[in-house]
Amino acid sequence: MGGFHAAHLIALGAWLGLVLAEVVTEVAARRNPAWAPTVALLHKAYDLYVEIPILAAVVISGVLLFLRTPYDALLGLKVVCGLFAVGINVVCIFWVLGRARAVEFEDDDARRVALESGTRRVFLAFYLGFPAATAALIMGGLRAGWW
Repeated sequence: MGGFHAAHLIALGAWLGLVLAEVVTEVAARRNPAWAPTVALLHKAYDLYVEIPILAAVVISGVLLFLRTPYDALLGLKVVCGLFAVGINVVCIFWVLGRARAVEFEDDDARRVALESGTRRVFLAFYLGFPAATAALIMGGLRAGWW
Protein backbone atom coordinates (compact mmCIF):
# COMPACT_ATOMS: atom_id res chain seq x y z
CA MET A 1 0.00 0.00 0.00
CA GLY A 2 1.40 3.34 -1.03
CA GLY A 3 1.37 6.61 0.84
CA PHE A 4 -1.70 7.96 -0.97
CA HIS A 5 -3.65 4.79 -0.15
CA ALA A 6 -2.67 5.07 3.50
CA ALA A 7 -3.57 8.76 3.61
CA HIS A 8 -6.92 8.07 1.97
CA LEU A 9 -7.74 5.24 4.39
CA ILE A 10 -6.76 7.36 7.40
CA ALA A 11 -8.95 10.22 6.17
CA LEU A 12 -11.84 7.80 5.51
CA GLY A 13 -11.45 6.32 9.00
CA ALA A 14 -11.49 9.77 10.56
CA TRP A 15 -14.59 10.69 8.55
CA LEU A 16 -16.35 7.47 9.58
CA GLY A 17 -15.53 8.05 13.25
CA LEU A 18 -16.80 11.61 13.11
CA VAL A 19 -20.02 10.65 11.32
CA LEU A 20 -20.71 7.96 13.91
CA ALA A 21 -20.11 10.48 16.73
CA GLU A 22 -22.49 12.90 15.03
CA VAL A 23 -25.14 10.20 14.74
CA VAL A 24 -24.82 9.37 18.43
CA THR A 25 -25.34 13.02 19.41
CA GLU A 26 -28.25 13.39 16.96
CA VAL A 27 -29.97 10.28 18.32
CA ALA A 28 -29.50 11.58 21.87
CA ALA A 29 -31.14 14.87 20.92
CA ARG A 30 -34.00 13.07 19.22
CA ARG A 31 -34.61 11.09 22.42
CA ASN A 32 -34.33 14.19 24.61
CA PRO A 33 -35.63 17.24 22.68
CA ALA A 34 -34.30 19.60 25.37
CA TRP A 35 -30.81 18.79 24.06
CA ALA A 36 -31.67 19.79 20.47
CA PRO A 37 -30.29 23.36 20.66
CA THR A 38 -27.03 22.17 22.21
CA VAL A 39 -26.64 19.36 19.68
CA ALA A 40 -27.36 21.79 16.82
CA LEU A 41 -24.50 24.02 17.97
CA LEU A 42 -22.20 21.07 18.69
CA HIS A 43 -22.82 19.57 15.26
CA LYS A 44 -22.08 22.96 13.69
CA ALA A 45 -18.71 23.01 15.48
CA TYR A 46 -17.96 19.43 14.38
CA ASP A 47 -18.66 20.37 10.78
CA LEU A 48 -16.76 23.64 10.69
CA TYR A 49 -13.65 22.62 12.59
CA VAL A 50 -13.34 18.87 12.00
CA GLU A 51 -15.49 17.57 9.14
CA ILE A 52 -14.63 20.13 6.46
CA PRO A 53 -10.87 19.52 6.83
CA ILE A 54 -11.43 15.75 6.87
CA LEU A 55 -13.59 15.93 3.74
CA ALA A 56 -10.89 17.99 2.05
CA ALA A 57 -8.35 15.28 2.91
CA VAL A 58 -10.68 12.56 1.60
CA VAL A 59 -11.25 14.39 -1.69
CA ILE A 60 -7.61 15.39 -2.23
CA SER A 61 -6.25 11.92 -1.45
CA GLY A 62 -9.00 10.36 -3.58
CA VAL A 63 -8.18 12.58 -6.56
CA LEU A 64 -4.47 11.78 -6.22
CA LEU A 65 -5.26 8.06 -6.16
CA PHE A 66 -7.63 8.35 -9.11
CA LEU A 67 -4.97 10.07 -11.21
CA ARG A 68 -2.51 7.23 -10.51
CA THR A 69 -4.89 4.29 -10.95
CA PRO A 70 -5.76 2.51 -14.21
CA TYR A 71 -9.43 3.11 -14.96
CA ASP A 72 -11.99 0.32 -15.05
CA ALA A 73 -15.76 0.16 -14.58
CA LEU A 74 -15.51 -0.77 -10.89
CA LEU A 75 -13.30 2.26 -10.25
CA GLY A 76 -15.80 4.46 -12.06
CA LEU A 77 -18.68 3.17 -9.93
CA LYS A 78 -16.58 3.53 -6.76
CA VAL A 79 -15.80 7.15 -7.62
CA VAL A 80 -19.47 7.91 -8.33
CA CYS A 81 -20.52 6.42 -4.97
CA GLY A 82 -17.74 8.25 -3.12
CA LEU A 83 -18.53 11.59 -4.75
CA PHE A 84 -22.22 11.10 -4.01
CA ALA A 85 -21.41 10.51 -0.33
CA VAL A 86 -19.17 13.58 -0.20
CA GLY A 87 -21.75 15.69 -2.06
CA ILE A 88 -24.56 14.67 0.32
CA ASN A 89 -22.27 15.51 3.23
CA VAL A 90 -21.55 18.97 1.83
CA VAL A 91 -25.29 19.59 1.46
CA CYS A 92 -25.75 18.36 5.03
CA ILE A 93 -23.18 20.88 6.27
CA PHE A 94 -25.36 23.68 4.91
CA TRP A 95 -28.40 22.12 6.59
CA VAL A 96 -26.49 21.89 9.87
CA LEU A 97 -25.46 25.55 9.65
CA GLY A 98 -29.06 26.58 8.95
CA ARG A 99 -30.34 24.54 11.86
CA ALA A 100 -27.77 26.14 14.19
CA ARG A 101 -29.10 29.58 13.24
CA ALA A 102 -32.56 28.43 14.39
CA VAL A 103 -31.26 28.21 17.97
CA GLU A 104 -31.31 32.02 18.04
CA PHE A 105 -35.02 32.30 17.11
CA GLU A 106 -37.02 34.22 19.72
CA ASP A 107 -40.28 32.37 19.08
CA ASP A 108 -40.18 28.99 20.85
CA ASP A 109 -42.55 27.33 18.36
CA ALA A 110 -40.55 28.57 15.35
CA ARG A 111 -37.31 27.40 16.99
CA ARG A 112 -38.75 23.94 17.73
CA VAL A 113 -40.11 23.53 14.18
CA ALA A 114 -36.82 24.69 12.62
CA LEU A 115 -34.77 22.39 14.85
CA GLU A 116 -37.01 19.40 14.08
CA SER A 117 -36.91 20.10 10.35
CA GLY A 118 -33.13 20.49 10.40
CA THR A 119 -32.72 17.27 12.33
CA ARG A 120 -34.87 15.37 9.81
CA ARG A 121 -32.61 16.67 7.03
CA VAL A 122 -29.49 15.58 8.91
CA PHE A 123 -30.86 12.05 9.25
CA LEU A 124 -31.87 12.06 5.58
CA ALA A 125 -28.29 12.93 4.64
CA PHE A 126 -27.03 10.00 6.73
CA TYR A 127 -29.57 7.59 5.22
CA LEU A 128 -28.48 8.61 1.70
CA GLY A 129 -24.76 9.16 2.19
CA PHE A 130 -23.76 6.30 4.46
CA PRO A 131 -24.81 3.49 2.07
CA ALA A 132 -23.01 5.23 -0.81
CA ALA A 133 -19.84 5.64 1.27
CA THR A 134 -20.05 2.02 2.37
CA ALA A 135 -20.46 0.87 -1.23
CA ALA A 136 -17.41 2.94 -2.26
CA LEU A 137 -15.37 1.41 0.56
CA ILE A 138 -16.41 -2.13 -0.39
CA MET A 139 -15.53 -1.52 -4.04
CA GLY A 140 -12.18 -0.07 -3.01
CA GLY A 141 -11.53 -3.18 -0.96
CA LEU A 142 -12.46 -5.39 -3.91
CA ARG A 143 -10.07 -3.51 -6.16
CA ALA A 144 -7.31 -3.77 -3.53
CA GLY A 145 -7.86 -7.51 -3.08
CA TRP A 146 -8.97 -7.30 0.54
CA TRP A 147 -11.85 -9.68 -0.10
